[in-house]
Amino acid sequence: MTDLFDRALHYLGQHEQGGQIFALNIGSMDGIMFDELYAYKSLYGFRGLFVEPIPYLYDSLVKNIGKSDGDLFENSAISDYDGMIDMLMIQREAIDQGEVHPCFYGMSACWPPKNGLGTPEDRETVEKYGQMISVPCIRFESLLKKHQIERFDIVKIDAEGHDYKIFKQIDLEKYMPKVIRIEWISLSCDEQEELIQTLDGLKYQHMIVGQDLCAVSDQLMGLIDGNEKERGESKDEKLINHE
Repeated sequence: MTDLFDRALHYLGQHEQGGQIFALNIGSMDGIMFDELYAYKSLYGFRGLFVEPIPYLYDSLVKNIGKSDGDLFENSAISDYDGMIDMLMIQREAIDQGEVHPCFYGMSACWPPKNGLGTPEDRETVEKYGQMISVPCIRFESLLKKHQIERFDIVKIDAEGHDYKIFKQIDLEKYMPKVIRIEWISLSCDEQEELIQTLDGLKYQHMIVGQDLCAVSDQLMGLIDGNEKERGESKDEKLINHE
């Protein structure tokens, strides 16, 4: 099964001016590790707003992406109010020293956790190496206003169970992003159902790949399908002419 996210971002990169494509990357971590947007940004020059609440990961993010080419950065969590929020993370030193798996770099969560940090399987790790920190949080519209963002083409939300609280703040009818990617696995059944209903109502095609859901607007999907069909026909014509 072809990944909608991959098809959509390659199409945007190849048929739009890459530097004109703007992505909101909410839960960027260090910009590279566990982040699927980095390769497309490097290939096509997408610009974006990178959001990461954990201070040491944010510092690495800014260093890895670099403050150039119109990229923006926000060292906050996105929630439904402006202020401070408690987050659970695994001590950096324990990960750096190999005492726990590197996957815990990307598993910080707003309290109480809804992701792996809240499961029985990770309870021992959390009890031994867990660390509570307080970080700034900001509403989605406050984020856009702060950074003077009036449009965005791609929104990726990887907030370890806090994802739907962020998603439902987005005025999709106003902004109509072309591509949406959201972590699916940590959502409740009710949140998953509401998410699908919203996407269907606004004419997004969607699919679940691994732990994430990707949605692409019908308009962009039509362009992608048409381009792929044209390329396929052109390839067939070349084969016929060659024969």
